[in-house]
Amino acid sequence: MKYDVVIVGCGPAGASLGYLLLKNNIKVAIIDKKKFPREKLCGGLFTYKSKLLYEEIFEKEFTSYINKTNNVNFFKKDNLILNLKTKIPFYLVSRKEFDFDMYKEYINKGGICFTESTISKIDTENNFIYLSSGKK
Repeated sequence: MKYDVVIVGCGPAGASLGYLLLKNNIKVAIIDKKKFPREKLCGGLFTYKSKLLYEEIFEKEFTSYINKTNNVNFFKKDNLILNLKTKIPFYLVSRKEFDFDMYKEYINKGGICFTESTISKIDTENNFIYLSSGKK
């Protein structure tokens, strides 16, 4: 299969870029070394600006958050050193669920994702990417 764009990584950046490219009729494939859903080490903090961008890209309300807060705490080891109240809330997400939701948005739009694969070789002369799974 031929693709106009190949993205490495189907996390939030890769999935949203893939989705936007598909919306613009660009043939795209994503390669990710993991299978979805997957665990992801991350605090899961999502900003209000990110919420607005998500809603613009996917044309739907952002609802995949666990909680939202206007409270920010800073610690040094176990000691609270500062507590701030913000005017604009922060959203907390489970990265496992959030990444899987974005992956599904991309797939449901017609996207192709080669999971559990890494790139083993790139042939720039003939425009081929070889995957660890043996696919070309």
